[in-house]
Amino acid sequence: VGEVAQLHGFGVDLGVGVHDGVEVALGAGWDGAVSPGTRIAQVFTSTLAAGGYSTGSGEAAEEICRPLLRAAYLGTLLAAAGLGKHRVVLTMIGCGVFGNPHPLIWESLGWALDQTDGLLSAPLEVVLNGRELNTTLGRGPLERATAARGGVLLETGGDRTVAGRRG
Repeated sequence: VGEVAQLHGFGVDLGVGVHDGVEVALGAGWDGAVSPGTRIAQVFTSTLAAGGYSTGSGEAAEEICRPLLRAAYLGTLLAAAGLGKHRVVLTMIGCGVFGNPHPLIWESLGWALDQTDGLLSAPLEVVLNGRELNTTLGRGPLERATAARGGVLLETGGDRTVAGRRG
C-alpha cells in the first residue's frame, strides 16, 4: 500500500514512503476524538541522527543531515500536494533524542517550502508541531518567518508551539 516519491539532485536518489488512505484508529483530532473511519496519508522519512546515538556530531554531521532533512520535508510536501491534500502536519524530524539541531531543521523546512513556491496547483496548509521552539529559535524569528509565509504562530501551552501556514 505505498509508493515512493523519488527526489533527485542530492548526489543520490532519495525517497519518502507514502501511504494513502490509512485509517486513524486512536488519537485526537483538532477538536477532540477522531471520528470513526477517518483516513489520512502518512509519509515516512528518516535522516541521520546528528546527536543522540549517532557517532557523528557537529559540522560534518550537519552537512550530511541537511540534505536528508531537506529531502524529507520536500518529499512530504510534494507527496501531500500530489495526493490532493489540503493540509500537511509536520514534526521537527529528529529533534528529540536524535539530537538534530532545531535551527538546522527549521532552515531545512524553510528551504523545502521555498522549493514548492509556484509548483503547487492548489493551496496547502502547512502545520509544524514542535517543542521548545521559542527557546531554541526565539519567538521573534519564528513569528517573522511564519508571517512571511502568510501563517500564524500558535502556542498551545507549556513548551509546545505550532506554526501554521494557510495557503
